Parts: sequence; C-alpha cells; structure tokens
Amino acid sequence: MIPIAAIKPLLKYFDAIDKHCTAGLTYNKPHIETTITQNLCSLLDIEEQQQASLNYSFTDLEKELSEVAGGVKVEIGTHEYNPAVENRVTQSDLGLIINYINYYEPNSSWTESWLFQAKSLKPDHNNPVTYTDKSKFDSLSKEQINSIIELEKIVKADFIRFMEYCPRAYLLDTKVRDKLIYYRNSILANDIFDYALGLELRDCLVKADKNLEPGIFISHVDQEIKTKSYLDTYKNFWRQSYPFSWFILLRLTLSDCYKYHQSFLCNNANQNNRVTIDPYSPTPEFNSSSINPAALAHAIVRCNQEATNYLLTELGENEGNFTIYPARRITIYIRVGGDVG
Repeated sequence: MIPIAAIKPLLKYFDAIDKHCTAGLTYNKPHIETTITQNLCSLLDIEEQQQASLNYSFTDLEKELSEVAGGVKVEIGTHEYNPAVENRVTQSDLGLIINYINYYEPNSSWTESWLFQAKSLKPDHNNPVTYTDKSKFDSLSKEQINSIIELEKIVKADFIRFMEYCPRAYLLDTKVRDKLIYYRNSILANDIFDYALGLELRDCLVKADKNLEPGIFISHVDQEIKTKSYLDTYKNFWRQSYPFSWFILLRLTLSDCYKYHQSFLCNNANQNNRVTIDPYSPTPEFNSSSINPAALAHAIVRCNQEATNYLLTELGENEGNFTIYPARRITIYIRVGGDVG
C-alpha cells in the first residue's frame, strides 16, 4: 500500500502528463496517435520534461512526496526501440512496467507489465476541428483483434489494453461535455466510495475535478469488430475504461481493494499479470521450461529473447517476419520505505 497522502500528488502528476500530451488533438492539424505516444514518453522522461511547461512537474511531485509521512519515492524511465521491431502480432505502441517496491514489507513487493495499442479519436469536422460525443476512435482490423486474442491465450495473462487518446471533455462544446458527464455520473452514482482510493474518487466527483475528464483512457480490448464512439467510453467509465492517471493509482491500491472485497473499485481489474519480486532484484526470472504467465508477459514487455523464442515456437512463426517488441517502454518505480537500512 502506498501512503494515503501520496494518492493526490500522484494523481495530479499523471493527470498533468495526460493534459499536456493530448492538447494537440485540438490543434488545426490534430496530432496523430504516434505523435501523442512519443510526447507521452518524452514528458515522462525527466530530462526532456524540463523543456515542457507542465502545470505540475516531476520536481513538484518529488517535493510534495518528500513531505508525505511513510517514505514514498518515484522513479520513471523510458526506452524507445527502432520502429522496425514494433510487434507485428499485437501492434503494440507502448509497453508499461510498474514496480512496487516495499522495503518495510518486502513480501508485498510486486511488478506487473502491460502492452498498449494506441488509438485516437477522430474529429467529426476538420475546419474547424470539431469533436462530438459521436466522434469515433480508430478501429482495429479483424486480423489485429485476432492476433491480440491469440497472444493472450498463449501467454495466459490479461495484459493488453487499448490506450485511447481524446480531447478532454471540458474543452468541448458545453452540450457535448454535459452529455458525457451525465453518463459518467450515471455509472458512478450508485456506487459506495470507501477506503483510500474510493474516498479520493468521491472527492474528485464532488469537486468536479478535471482529472475525471481525461485525454487518455486505458480500455479493455473489444473482442469483436466495432467502431467505438467517444460516448461509448464514458458509458463504460470505470467499468471497461479508466482515466490514465486513475489506472496507475488503481494498480497501486488494487491489493487493498481485493483485501476488503471492494468490488466496485476493482471491477474488471485483474492481477494475473502481477509477479511477486525481491525489492533488491525487481526483474522476475523467466524460464521457458516452466512457464509462469505473469513472468512471460513481463519478459515480453521488456523484450526478453528467450520469451520471444518461446512465442515463435508456439505461434509457428519464424524470426524473419515476427518480433514481439513494443515500440516504446515506460518503467515506473514506486518505492516505499526507501531509506530503510
């Protein structure tokens, strides 16, 4: 568990990243998903971030966390691969690894990995650029969907999601925004907000915090071919689609949600891509002779060659026309009690 007082600054930071990197969707020539993904990685790189004007920077985050009792520290690293090795099967644009390191309770330390396929909302009109609740996201082909399903069947871990880019609702026409917020609130209205994350969510709803009108949603993969609208995302708010900043915090508090059987917050939130780790050796071992699904998923995201060879064999592919690497990878370290000797 991260200190309760760390939830708000972490939300604030990841939401600031969201806000900045999706602003280009409202430009006269809207940014495409590859540009937004590249901007996301650049903003999460501490050195590159210094060139941007974030309303809440990593320096701000560090300062606020330094005042939080409980000892929590954050490290974020990014890595970019050559486009030639982008995964042909999953078409993944981004890999994410979250490492939770607990020096107070070492056995509570874990790591989990994700592959994200980026999709962006397309404007209804280009002159001027106009989005409505009926605006559509890019759709994947039948072959792409089948490839994702096949890969998860082989790995036996639920670790692939859509990363959906859209203009933040408060930037749209008032009537459009009101409709989106109505459906979001309808979804959440009958839920009980309890424990640390639930209380934070309730406070943000009451205060109409704009972190609940994100520019990045993390959504479950649709297993059928259909065109998804902006309104569909809000109709599935916190059921199938999560704001990026809240997705990160949900992962960091998920164990506690399950511990207290809080079904609303952990709805559709799996843990089968999570591996327990040693705080001093956070990379899980992968052994192709004894497959651990979560360790295999982790090895794929970090581009382990033994994992690649295993998949080549399972899929009947050859290395000449198949690779398993995401184009970019983000690694987040959350350390609790880092000063413990």
